[in-house]
Amino acid sequence: MEMKFSFDILENYLRILDFKNFTADAGFYTREGGELNWYDGADLDSAASHVTAGTPVHLVLTRDGTNDNVVLYANGALALSFTDSSALSVFSEAGGVIRLMADDTVTDDEYASGFLDYVRIYSDVASASEALALSQVTDVAAVPVPASLPLLVIALGGLGLLRRRKG
Repeated sequence: MEMKFSFDILENYLRILDFKNFTADAGFYTREGGELNWYDGADLDSAASHVTAGTPVHLVLTRDGTNDNVVLYANGALALSFTDSSALSVFSEAGGVIRLMADDTVTDDEYASGFLDYVRIYSDVASASEALALSQVTDVAAVPVPASLPLLVIALGGLGLLRRRKG
């Protein structure tokens, strides 16, 4: 899974990704200091600061179902890696609902304002080099309209009017 997002402010714990459709508190979070966290209900694995308020973050999350290894890359760099033998990082609730940037309804003060730029779902396990390559893809700039295009449209319109007058 790949996503790009930004939080306006970093307060308390802010859930980035919920795998269980609000039925469990487990998931990926960020904290006030910008650390990325995996919370599974008891243990908390943290990574160095990767999230800055108001700055877009590119995440790649990959899970290998053969060994339950979960790896999270932030802006192309390894952020977290752990074994999820309890399958808390699997979308297994009815309908396979993915909740992004929204926390459960039990815990207060864990909602955040910000934006979600995009989300992509992949079927294969991403390697470190693939995560880095994905983080280096830049947004495609708009292609300007050539100056001759409006002139062509006007000329074709004029020819159409001229033909209509003769007909």
